[in-house]
Amino acid sequence: MRVEVLLFAAAREAAGSASASLDLTDGATVSEAFAVLAEQHPALRAVLPSCRAAVDEEFAPPSRRLTAGSVVAILPPVSGG
Repeated sequence: MRVEVLLFAAAREAAGSASASLDLTDGATVSEAFAVLAEQHPALRAVLPSCRAAVDEEFAPPSRRLTAGSVVAILPPVSGG
């Protein structure tokens, strides 16, 4: 199945792109998507452990199962005031 990934802030900088498409096995989880993304973009390995994911515009735990066509947003922590 194919899912789309949106990368923000430090994740976008590390990947060198604002988005990616992943081909995953049916029923793959957010955690598995992170692993595939890190394989495709090794610079993300330093960033992903501190990131949260949103699936179809809702925050999602690493165990969340994905479906074909899901949009996964990778959200690094942000600071500011």
